[in-house]
Amino acid sequence: MGNFSITPEIDREKEVKQGNFDWEERFSRQACQLAQEEAEEYFQEVDEQLFKQRPVGWESRGFEERTYITSFGELRRKEALP
Repeated sequence: MGNFSITPEIDREKEVKQGNFDWEERFSRQACQLAQEEAEEYFQEVDEQLFKQRPVGWESRGFEERTYITSFGELRRKEALP
């Protein structure tokens, strides 16, 4: 899955020590983060397939950043312009 950060672990430890430990919120954040990562991988694979299937002679005019609003948060990506 990639990189590991100690920062979320420290934040969770602080929540427990302060008595504000909310397991449901914690798991929800983790699930949303995982869903965003999986969506990015999915879209990357789709982009690669579309690139391979493009007609001969077609070239991209560059890239445009787009933001998708999803049930698991915002997903920002750069997409090739046809």
